[in-house]
Amino acid sequence: MFQEYRHHLQEIDGRISRLEAAIHLEATESERAPVIQTLQTLRGVAEVVATSLVAEIGEFKRFRNPRQLMAYAGLVPREYSSGYNPLHKM
Repeated sequence: MFQEYRHHLQEIDGRISRLEAAIHLEATESERAPVIQTLQTLRGVAEVVATSLVAEIGEFKRFRNPRQLMAYAGLVPREYSSGYNPLHKM
């Protein structure tokens, strides 16, 4: 059984290596490589994160300002002042 688990982990390692190589290729040679490389200049944004952002967001130009981008990403805080709290039980 141990050998089966070991073999399975080796397969997973191989798959991870192939995916990382594909991500690296996208980040360095695709038409979106300049955007990916620019995002990597931000602190904490490495190749995988930058490539994922570009894949999820697509064209950054579709947002008129940073606030729209942050709202799209769900990072703009909102206040609900109605007094209703569905989690609060009386």
